[in-house]
Amino acid sequence: MQEKIDITVFGCERDEAAAFRKLSSEYGVTVSLIEDAVSEHNAKLAEYSPGSVADYTVMLMLMLLRGTKSVLRGTQKQNYCLNDCRGKELQDLTVGVLGTGRIGQAVMERLEGFGCKVLAYDRNHKAGANYVSFCELLKSSDIVTLHVPLAEDTRHMIGREQLEMMKREALLINTARGALVDTAALVAALKEQKIGGAALDVLEGEEGIFYHECTQKTTGHPYLSVLQKMPNVIVTPHRAYHTDRVLVDTVSNTIRNCLNFERSLGNV
Repeated sequence: MQEKIDITVFGCERDEAAAFRKLSSEYGVTVSLIEDAVSEHNAKLAEYSPGSVADYTVMLMLMLLRGTKSVLRGTQKQNYCLNDCRGKELQDLTVGVLGTGRIGQAVMERLEGFGCKVLAYDRNHKAGANYVSFCELLKSSDIVTLHVPLAEDTRHMIGREQLEMMKREALLINTARGALVDTAALVAALKEQKIGGAALDVLEGEEGIFYHECTQKTTGHPYLSVLQKMPNVIVTPHRAYHTDRVLVDTVSNTIRNCLNFERSLGNV
């Protein structure tokens, strides 16, 4: 008789636990759910759904282009006047996509529908895209969006020198990894109005802040509060992947990977 496989899941949230309980019966496994995380860095190792992150990336672009942060702040104070800053349309702009893996390609696919010009940079030309050099992309793009993995050679790939290359009204979008951007250099560029704005779903030094309740304490982050006060900056807590589809896909893939590993050992 085949022995039933038991999978132990660490750092399991309430909605994840419900999905594991539902899908475990479909796959014929049992699960042990543990709330404590095995490592605070584990969330970074997940391969998030490209569609989820791509949708969120385009949303952030549109929010910056239409000044949504200032609009919402105004309406919350009962101010419904139109301000002097008119929005821009994606069809009139050039978007530079840094990294053309699964997520970068999904972003480019969505941008096609807006009719904007899309430039791409990647060391491997693995997609049917308009590839240009890194410097040309920075100089020519109205929006620069990051979709590369974090490695030693990509850490702070957007720093003071790169920000100097960008247009004065250019927008920077980061839904990939916080350390791709030199945050100190970004804050300086924003204060000096060397770029037009930024939307950050990830932030260098986010560990211990994002995914935590911090309303009754200071975060201790050297730049977070400064960024949050800027009208042309949007900060969200690493939630581009946070959709129903990703939850089901992640749980299903986790169970399948565990079963495949057991099969490789001859235990199933």
